[in-house]
Amino acid sequence: MWETYIAGEFGGINESLAQLTEITQQTKYVQTAKLFNHDRLMTPLAASIDALDGMHANQHIPQVIGLLEIYKVTHELPYFKMADFFWQTVVQHHTYSFGGVGKSELFQGRDELGQRLGSDSAETCATYNMLKLTKKLFEFDPSAAKMAYYENATFNHIAASSAQDSSGGSTYFMPTGYGEQKQFDVDNTCCHGTGLENHFKYGEAIYAYDNRTVWVNLPISSTVEDSNHHIYIDLDADLKELSGLKITAFFA
Repeated sequence: MWETYIAGEFGGINESLAQLTEITQQTKYVQTAKLFNHDRLMTPLAASIDALDGMHANQHIPQVIGLLEIYKVTHELPYFKMADFFWQTVVQHHTYSFGGVGKSELFQGRDELGQRLGSDSAETCATYNMLKLTKKLFEFDPSAAKMAYYENATFNHIAASSAQDSSGGSTYFMPTGYGEQKQFDVDNTCCHGTGLENHFKYGEAIYAYDNRTVWVNLPISSTVEDSNHHIYIDLDADLKELSGLKITAFFA
């Protein structure tokens, strides 16, 4: 059944099961999570092969997020390497300029998206999950490249996916065809569900820090204060001005 389009869309159950091991310290849950490793996806990833052509994007991105949760509790490096290779491959070879992925919900051939413009490009909830994957990867391996993608997709796809009226509508696809216009969905679809959540998540990745470093990742006006780490940052981002980014920071 897992090889069947949509019928195999079991989402992030491997992520949830791995998190149960973290919570309960019972390894049976993460062992069960590994049973959901989809061979058609995982075997090529393990060999660093791009075999994404024709795969359903939002069916598989959550499974890769789950790989990072398995890595988090088992420290088995191949799981991290598969997730990192997937991210690098998608962002470099399967992503539109605004951060979206897929045509008719499916990954296309490597570097072929320029030939795949139309009304059914870039399923919005796939970008939601790519952002989630990017943030989790950044937690393990911070890099400017990851947050450059995160910023691009956040501003140019997610922020643009909301209907600017009281309908609560959101985009299912972000059209790329000539003369195409965005259409907003108010039905109970996956993109509408994540579309309602998207706009509460902008603050998640603005800042990141550990015991040595503070990263300012997104130009979104905000303030963070962490008395435990003696950090105060005030970010004033006026995106209408090229010089409109002002940061005031205090570190004890």
